[in-house]
Amino acid sequence: MSRGIALLSLGLLACSSVPRPTGDPAPAADPGTPRVPADSAEPQPDTAPPSWDTGEPPTPCTTGLVVSVSDDPVDGSIDLGEAPIFGSSDTVRLTLENPCPEPLGLLGHPDEWLGSGPFALAELPPVRIEPGGSAELGVRFSPETSGPHTGALVLPHDLPGSPFVAELTGTGADPLPLVLVGEGRRVSTTLDYGGTWVHDTWETLEAHTDVMQRGACHGAGTFLSVGGSAEGRWWTSPDGVAWQDHRDPDLGAIAGCAWGGTRFVAAAGVPLSSPDGIVWTVGTGGWNPDHLRAITWAGSHFIAVGDNGRVVRTEDGAAWTTDTHAGTADLRDVAAGAGRVVAVGEGGAVATSADDGETWTVQTVGSGHAWSGVTHGRDGFLIGGGGELCGSVDGVTWRLVNASGVVPMATTGPFTFGTQGDTVHRSQDGGFTWTELKPSAGGPGYAAAVLEGQP
Repeated sequence: MSRGIALLSLGLLACSSVPRPTGDPAPAADPGTPRVPADSAEPQPDTAPPSWDTGEPPTPCTTGLVVSVSDDPVDGSIDLGEAPIFGSSDTVRLTLENPCPEPLGLLGHPDEWLGSGPFALAELPPVRIEPGGSAELGVRFSPETSGPHTGALVLPHDLPGSPFVAELTGTGADPLPLVLVGEGRRVSTTLDYGGTWVHDTWETLEAHTDVMQRGACHGAGTFLSVGGSAEGRWWTSPDGVAWQDHRDPDLGAIAGCAWGGTRFVAAAGVPLSSPDGIVWTVGTGGWNPDHLRAITWAGSHFIAVGDNGRVVRTEDGAAWTTDTHAGTADLRDVAAGAGRVVAVGEGGAVATSADDGETWTVQTVGSGHAWSGVTHGRDGFLIGGGGELCGSVDGVTWRLVNASGVVPMATTGPFTFGTQGDTVHRSQDGGFTWTELKPSAGGPGYAAAVLEGQP
């Protein structure tokens, strides 16, 4: 059974003062307060001074907006560091402070605050900062060419010192390596988003052998692919080219893997966790006969999905903390982004969660064909399989993108990478059109793809 997503709407309460009409009698004087004769030598103020008034004129506020990074005031420039071409830097968090006794209002539209260059705001900022208050604003760097880049952040506001201006700098680095894995120990690696291939091998054309790879992920400077059949198998590589083979006869087949910032977690019936992808700790959890097929990191939990709508969660791989079902259709893939988790599977099933996998809304999307892949990028979610591609910004409302058999597998910047059998394709328009990067070589098909630095 699935539960819908509850939406909470907040009302705004406004208050106003009503002036007393002219002609109303003045309030009676306090009988305990001595009256001052009209001809007193010392004129009296109309109202008592505020309790904080020291008799000195208030110091004027000359700077209405102070911006800092990690408690260090910005001195005119913000360095966003290095980012791969068509990748993205870590978000730099800016603290915006209002030292003045009046509220500060940010002016203009956020699209106008950034000058030329590959810089973007991570979220919409507040429009008002209370006296003495603060707010956060994130800035990212996403270059499309290598080398140094410059831009500007201009924040106009309605207090003295407007606008705040800072130069933005960043350096475009090499593209992200892309690794695709699949049946028969198929591994293909490109270092330039598919322009050339530095590695392309497989061991067997026989399907469902012990060298079958079901999932791939990257973390701790390591590419990891997982699979097996009669026993648990996994392979590690620092570059996607040279691989080390690992196996454990006490483990069953490993369904998928994900990196959560400090550890890998894989699904093999029970959860597995590892800091390096080599040495694994076997977790606990009640076994459910519905096999798991894929796993993702959703920001605070790892979420794995599988047969009959099975959904399990864990924070650290020590145990499945929840083990439920989102519908009854077999789920084949799962991805997270923008505060949503989307799982896809048989019969056009799409399950969406807005609370980190605790509750799910299930619907049928498309013509009822099986969905076998889902990715999340800057244009939202993209799902594919069965000759259709559909896209969604929020994972709830879907639109037909293309009648294509390409299955989306990985996304960075404007690029989405997908496969159809053993061919590799790339799209730069959200899946509407595709360019064949690697034609069929008659080898085994692909099951998963991962870009360096993506979980």
